[in-house]
Amino acid sequence: MARTGLIPPEEISEEYRDLFSEDYVGDRNIIRLLVNDPPLLESLFISTEVMTRHFTSREEELIALATARASSAEYEWHQHVDLARDAGISTTEIRAIGGDDFEQFSDDERTLLRYTEAVASAEVTDDTHADMAAVYDSPQLVALEMFVGFYIGHSHVVRAEGLSFEEGEFVGWTPSDQQIEKIFG
Repeated sequence: MARTGLIPPEEISEEYRDLFSEDYVGDRNIIRLLVNDPPLLESLFISTEVMTRHFTSREEELIALATARASSAEYEWHQHVDLARDAGISTTEIRAIGGDDFEQFSDDERTLLRYTEAVASAEVTDDTHADMAAVYDSPQLVALEMFVGFYIGHSHVVRAEGLSFEEGEFVGWTPSDQQIEKIFG
């Protein structure tokens, strides 16, 4: 459900049907909402690719999960629990992020997660920034900050639209393997 309405893929003009390919996360409600304005959706995909070009798929998903958790963005968390597994993030690691426990991650990943959390909560300190700058260069820092801001804005759209989960229920912040399997297969 969405207040504005979800567009079925078969009703999308041929010019924009490729936006529903698996390369672009497939047939998810957020895509079916945003395709109400196909050029906007297409530009968001391009912007996301630019913002994440400095990061591995694993880092990108760590950023998305940490942003969703820090901003209590359930829809984004739910989507990225599914996507993160494809990027090599274990369910144990997903639960750790959901529980705000970064200890099992490498030093660099802990720095990335803590910085993402600080950006998402608008609480970046000089020390937090310096720690991140010791691992990532200036273009990466700015791109990460923009990516976090993108996901926070994204979550506001989801909330404004009352967007529902495709599977009907929220996977939870620290989902069991059984819950993940039940919802995502």
